Amino acid sequence: MVYGSLFRVVYCSLSIYHTMQSCGSEGTKSPVIGRYERDEMKPSIDTATKLASFLEVSLDYLVGKTDLEIDSITLNRILEVQQLPNDLKDKLFYFIDMSIRDFKAKKAYS
Repeated sequence: MVYGSLFRVVYCSLSIYHTMQSCGSEGTKSPVIGRYERDEMKPSIDTATKLASFLEVSLDYLVGKTDLEIDSITLNRILEVQQLPNDLKDKLFYFIDMSIRDFKAKKAYS
């Protein structure tokens, strides 16, 4: 997906399309947002980072580097897990793997 159309999808999905007051606080004007949506121009890395933060998506997702949309809450949890001691991470990942396996099994048999 190109940047403009991906930006438009994320922007619309937050139900803030055409309400520029929030983007105005990020220092981005309404005509510029329209140019981003139409792929007429690309934001600077600083502006793209601010927009990704505002839209609560990763910068990778916003620029189309990944199809996986990770919200900021999940991303922060993952970052916190990375700081845990290895033995605790192993236990946590074991439980996560077990939960995923059980979910898939229930889904397959229902």
